[in-house]
Amino acid sequence: MGLVIVPKKRTEKLAIWKYFFLVLLLSSCGINKNVPVKYYTDNRQTLDSIQQLFLKISVPQKFSIGFIDNRFNCISIELITDTLKYLYNFNTGESRITDTLTRFRIDGTGLLNLMRLMKSIDCIWISNIDYYESEKKNTLTSFSIKPKRSKSFFLANRYYILLYFPVIQNYKKNRLLGNNKIMKINARVAYTISAAFR
Repeated sequence: MGLVIVPKKRTEKLAIWKYFFLVLLLSSCGINKNVPVKYYTDNRQTLDSIQQLFLKISVPQKFSIGFIDNRFNCISIELITDTLKYLYNFNTGESRITDTLTRFRIDGTGLLNLMRLMKSIDCIWISNIDYYESEKKNTLTSFSIKPKRSKSFFLANRYYILLYFPVIQNYKKNRLLGNNKIMKINARVAYTISAAFR
């Protein structure tokens, strides 16, 4: 077969389509930054209630709690003592959860209300995180949310982490949680995106 000459106009159209396809592909791989902001706006009252209840029931014993299955039937409780960290997994209806809560002086009714509120907004994990600012120790509350449907294959294992700070934050400087950049929602609430939910 001989040399085929393609008209210039046709190659330009092909180049435009390739460029358009590349832009579309790259935009589908990106992170939708509106999702955590919309989630916070839609669920603000419930998130505030969860935070207040969590702070109240975690006073006698520091702990983290979350759901470890997609149907919100299995919970994991991470209990932190002075010397050890205990990790317990339960089905929500198991009777042995009561023994564990009693042993660690955690309000069972409060914990059940907390789990019900978390489930109502698809919050899969809540914990307190210690951090230092100007050499002063503070504690923030983090909420983990797994997006229901990810538009991108590359974001399939990503979680949105909402951060409730106890004081107004300065977002002018780059802030990190681990290796993840913290982005502002408002003066005391931010979010990050992580491969791990806790």
